[in-house]
Amino acid sequence: MLKRILYIEDDPVTAMLFKMIIRKNEFSETVDVCEDGMKALEYFENLKVTKEEPPQVLFLDLNMPVLTGWEFLEIFKTKFAEDFPNLKILVVSSSVDPTDLQLANKNPMVMSFLSKPIDKIKLNSLKFSPEFKQFFDEERD
Repeated sequence: MLKRILYIEDDPVTAMLFKMIIRKNEFSETVDVCEDGMKALEYFENLKVTKEEPPQVLFLDLNMPVLTGWEFLEIFKTKFAEDFPNLKILVVSSSVDPTDLQLANKNPMVMSFLSKPIDKIKLNSLKFSPEFKQFFDEERD
Protein backbone atom coordinates (compact mmCIF):
# COMPACT_ATOMS: atom_id res chain seq x y z
CA MET A 1 0.00 0.00 0.00
CA LEU A 2 1.18 3.52 -0.70
CA LYS A 3 1.80 5.74 2.30
CA ARG A 4 0.53 9.05 0.92
CA ILE A 5 -1.07 10.40 -2.23
CA LEU A 6 -2.25 13.85 -3.25
CA TYR A 7 -5.32 14.58 -5.33
CA ILE A 8 -5.70 18.03 -6.87
CA GLU A 9 -9.42 18.35 -7.55
CA ASP A 10 -11.73 21.35 -7.42
CA ASP A 11 -15.00 19.42 -7.07
CA PRO A 12 -15.59 18.44 -3.41
CA VAL A 13 -17.96 15.57 -4.27
CA THR A 14 -15.48 14.04 -6.70
CA ALA A 15 -12.71 14.43 -4.11
CA MET A 16 -14.84 12.76 -1.43
CA LEU A 17 -15.69 9.81 -3.72
CA PHE A 18 -12.02 9.52 -4.68
CA LYS A 19 -10.98 9.28 -1.03
CA MET A 20 -13.61 6.61 -0.41
CA ILE A 21 -12.52 4.43 -3.34
CA ILE A 22 -8.85 4.80 -2.39
CA ARG A 23 -9.50 3.70 1.19
CA LYS A 24 -11.92 0.93 0.28
CA ASN A 25 -9.39 -0.56 -2.13
CA GLU A 26 -6.44 -0.14 0.26
CA PHE A 27 -4.47 1.91 -2.25
CA SER A 28 -3.00 4.46 0.18
CA GLU A 29 -2.87 5.06 3.91
CA THR A 30 -3.28 8.83 3.55
CA VAL A 31 -5.08 10.90 0.92
CA ASP A 32 -4.39 14.62 0.86
CA VAL A 33 -6.60 16.86 -1.27
CA CYS A 34 -5.91 20.33 -2.62
CA GLU A 35 -8.85 22.11 -4.22
CA ASP A 36 -6.80 23.92 -6.87
CA GLY A 37 -3.35 24.15 -8.37
CA MET A 38 -2.33 27.18 -6.33
CA LYS A 39 -3.13 25.42 -3.05
CA ALA A 40 -1.16 22.42 -4.32
CA LEU A 41 1.88 24.63 -4.96
CA GLU A 42 1.55 25.91 -1.38
CA TYR A 43 1.31 22.27 -0.23
CA PHE A 44 4.63 21.43 -1.91
CA GLU A 45 6.24 24.60 -0.62
CA ASN A 46 5.19 23.59 2.89
CA LEU A 47 6.64 20.09 2.39
CA LYS A 48 9.99 21.60 1.46
CA VAL A 49 10.00 23.58 4.71
CA THR A 50 8.63 20.95 7.10
CA LYS A 51 10.44 17.99 5.47
CA GLU A 52 7.31 15.88 5.97
CA GLU A 53 7.04 12.73 3.93
CA PRO A 54 5.86 13.74 0.45
CA PRO A 55 3.17 11.95 -1.49
CA GLN A 56 4.34 9.11 -3.67
CA VAL A 57 1.65 9.79 -6.25
CA LEU A 58 -0.14 12.90 -7.45
CA PHE A 59 -3.53 12.55 -9.13
CA LEU A 60 -4.06 15.77 -11.10
CA ASP A 61 -7.32 17.12 -12.47
CA LEU A 62 -6.90 19.29 -15.57
CA ASN A 63 -9.87 21.62 -15.66
CA MET A 64 -9.76 23.73 -12.52
CA PRO A 65 -10.13 27.36 -11.57
CA VAL A 66 -7.14 29.44 -10.43
CA LEU A 67 -4.60 27.18 -12.22
CA THR A 68 -5.36 24.45 -14.73
CA GLY A 69 -3.59 21.15 -14.36
CA TRP A 70 -1.28 22.09 -17.23
CA GLU A 71 -0.39 25.42 -15.62
CA PHE A 72 0.26 23.64 -12.33
CA LEU A 73 2.63 21.20 -14.06
CA GLU A 74 4.64 24.02 -15.66
CA ILE A 75 5.15 25.77 -12.32
CA PHE A 76 5.81 22.48 -10.51
CA LYS A 77 8.47 21.59 -13.08
CA THR A 78 10.44 24.77 -12.46
CA LYS A 79 9.91 25.07 -8.70
CA PHE A 80 9.57 21.57 -7.26
CA ALA A 81 10.45 18.75 -9.67
CA GLU A 82 14.04 18.63 -8.41
CA ASP A 83 12.88 18.43 -4.78
CA PHE A 84 10.40 15.62 -5.46
CA PRO A 85 12.05 13.49 -8.17
CA ASN A 86 10.23 10.27 -7.24
CA LEU A 87 6.72 11.71 -7.44
CA LYS A 88 4.55 9.85 -9.92
CA ILE A 89 2.01 12.11 -11.62
CA LEU A 90 -1.24 10.77 -13.05
CA VAL A 91 -3.56 13.08 -14.95
CA VAL A 92 -7.18 12.39 -14.05
CA SER A 93 -9.76 14.03 -16.24
CA SER A 94 -13.21 13.80 -17.74
CA SER A 95 -11.89 15.66 -20.79
CA VAL A 96 -12.71 14.14 -24.16
CA ASP A 97 -10.35 16.54 -25.92
CA PRO A 98 -7.73 14.39 -27.70
CA THR A 99 -5.23 17.22 -27.22
CA ASP A 100 -5.26 16.61 -23.45
CA LEU A 101 -4.35 12.96 -23.97
CA GLN A 102 -1.59 13.92 -26.42
CA LEU A 103 -0.18 16.53 -24.03
CA ALA A 104 -0.21 14.01 -21.17
CA ASN A 105 1.56 11.40 -23.28
CA LYS A 106 4.23 13.90 -24.36
CA ASN A 107 4.86 15.31 -20.90
CA PRO A 108 7.82 13.50 -19.29
CA MET A 109 6.48 14.23 -15.79
CA VAL A 110 3.13 12.53 -16.48
CA MET A 111 3.09 8.79 -15.99
CA SER A 112 -0.42 8.17 -17.29
CA PHE A 113 -3.78 9.68 -18.26
CA LEU A 114 -6.81 8.24 -16.46
CA SER A 115 -10.43 8.99 -17.25
CA LYS A 116 -12.74 9.99 -14.43
CA PRO A 117 -14.13 8.51 -12.35
CA ILE A 118 -11.40 6.50 -10.67
CA ASP A 119 -12.76 3.08 -9.80
CA LYS A 120 -11.60 -0.29 -8.50
CA ILE A 121 -10.63 -1.52 -11.96
CA LYS A 122 -8.36 1.47 -12.61
CA LEU A 123 -6.77 1.18 -9.17
CA ASN A 124 -6.14 -2.54 -9.62
CA SER A 125 -4.58 -1.83 -12.99
CA LEU A 126 -2.22 0.62 -11.29
CA LYS A 127 -1.43 -1.86 -8.52
CA PHE A 128 -0.20 -4.39 -11.09
CA SER A 129 1.74 -1.87 -13.19
CA PRO A 130 5.55 -2.02 -12.98
CA GLU A 131 5.68 1.46 -11.42
CA PHE A 132 3.42 0.51 -8.50
CA LYS A 133 3.84 -3.23 -8.14
CA GLN A 134 6.51 -2.89 -5.42
CA PHE A 135 4.07 -1.14 -3.09
CA PHE A 136 1.47 -3.89 -3.33
CA ASP A 137 3.51 -7.11 -3.74
CA GLU A 138 3.57 -7.80 0.02
CA GLU A 139 -0.24 -7.80 0.09
CA ARG A 140 -0.41 -10.57 -2.50
CA ASP A 141 2.07 -12.89 -0.77
